Amino acid sequence: MDGTGDTTIVEDDVKSFSISGNKFFYISYDNGKIYTANLDGTGITEVTSDAAGTLNVHNGWIYYSNKEDGSKLYKIRIDGSSQAKLSDQDEINAINIVGDWNELVEGKFKQPFRKPRVEEFLPRKRKYP
Repeated sequence: MDGTGDTTIVEDDVKSFSISGNKFFYISYDNGKIYTANLDGTGITEVTSDAAGTLNVHNGWIYYSNKEDGSKLYKIRIDGSSQAKLSDQDEINAINIVGDWNELVEGKFKQPFRKPRVEEFLPRKRKYP
C-alpha cells in the first residue's frame, strides 16, 4: 500500500472507518457492528456487537456513538474490552479527536459544533518541570 493504486482491505460494505497503526477499524453497513482488520485484510475481528453510528480511534480506544442507546458516546478498548458509556448526550453524529481536543457533532444538525473539554473523556497529560 504505497498510494499508487487501489487496494481492497475488506469485502464488507463499510459505513465509516479509522486507521490506527497497522489496523483498520470500521463500521459495517450490514449490521452496524465495529470490526478491526489488519491492513492486508486478514484477521477480521468483531470488536463490539453494539450498532455504531460513527467512530474514532485514539490511544488504544475506540470512541463511538452507540445507536442502541440513543447514539450516546461510548468507548471500548481496541481489543473489545473495558467498554464504558461516557456521556448521556443524545445523537452524537461525529467524533473528532486531534491531540488533546475532542469535538462532537450532535443532534441532527440542530446544534452546531460543541467542544467539550477533552478531560471529560480522555486522560489529561501532566507536564512536569
